Amino acid sequence: MRVDFYSTTAMPSSLKGEYLSIFEATLNQDNLIDGNACRDFEHNFSSYQEVPYVIGVGNGFDAIKIGLQALGVGVGDRVAVPAHTFIATWYAVLAIGAIPLGVDVTSDGQMNLDELEHLSDLRAVIPVHMHGTHCDMSRLTKWATANNVLVLEDCAQAAGLDIQGKKAGSWGDAAAFSFYPTKNLFTLGDGGAIATSNHKVYELAKSISRYGSKIGNKYEHVRLGQNSRLDTIHAAFLNINLEYLDSWNESRRRIADTYNLAFKPTELAPTSHVYHHYIIYIENRDSLRLNLQELGIATEVHYPNFAAGEVNQKNDSNFPVAKYLSKAGLSLPISPWQEIYETEYVIENVRKLLKSQSNAT
Repeated sequence: MRVDFYSTTAMPSSLKGEYLSIFEATLNQDNLIDGNACRDFEHNFSSYQEVPYVIGVGNGFDAIKIGLQALGVGVGDRVAVPAHTFIATWYAVLAIGAIPLGVDVTSDGQMNLDELEHLSDLRAVIPVHMHGTHCDMSRLTKWATANNVLVLEDCAQAAGLDIQGKKAGSWGDAAAFSFYPTKNLFTLGDGGAIATSNHKVYELAKSISRYGSKIGNKYEHVRLGQNSRLDTIHAAFLNINLEYLDSWNESRRRIADTYNLAFKPTELAPTSHVYHHYIIYIENRDSLRLNLQELGIATEVHYPNFAAGEVNQKNDSNFPVAKYLSKAGLSLPISPWQEIYETEYVIENVRKLLKSQSNAT
């Protein structure tokens, strides 16, 4: 038997049929760059997020980079970033000449606010909603406001997440989303978006992402920009997928509940979680992963190198939790289309292998 970590082959045929129909309609009726489907998605996602402004961009990295630039973050500015996250968050800070400052994380991969609040002279902070959950955003934003620190949420793994009564991406001064094909809200290629409640930030982000053009005149350029646009066909796919997002997240929660009953029976699954990843933390992670692969079970590691270490902040004593998570975390298969028998097969074999490892020691 084989259980993929994430596979488009498992998508319902009805969904694939919708994609084919919208592809043909878009090809025949819309501009392929900045077409009507882009405006529709920006409007629909804005309504879903309950945030006034959304601008589609080419990918999640650009969303972070342009979002920071639109907020006025630039060369020499100090930006707090979780020590353990995907490298794109750090590289986006470096790409604009700002200085990323690593903050260790908590056991669930979220930025440690106790450590953040000891930093000074910050221009911005990027809380990353790792794995589909969050830190205390009420506390973080109150602290940021009191200390004149800008907040850019990295929501690449958290589309649809509710945080203390508000959507992820509606807490900060701006938010960055990725729509990479494995995300909770995805398109069939690369894509991203910036969300904000600030009209000036929205206009700056739109200008920067369109070669620095003047709003309303694409041939007049008023600042240094880049080319980062959400393609029309990808926006059309996103309009379909946005309708399914909540139900897909609920499917992820049901799978996570089943895993939790098997692996963490004394813990309640958090309600504020969309389970972009489901992670177990174990010694001999790599050995277990190899054994599962031999049984047809695909897993992932998010992420084998903690970002602070990759960006030359290699003092492990500063980031002990980040280091541990990178060495011990194993992501089990989870997707909206995963069948119960597949989940049970994963559980059965993980249990057997863990028991075998335990007996061997």
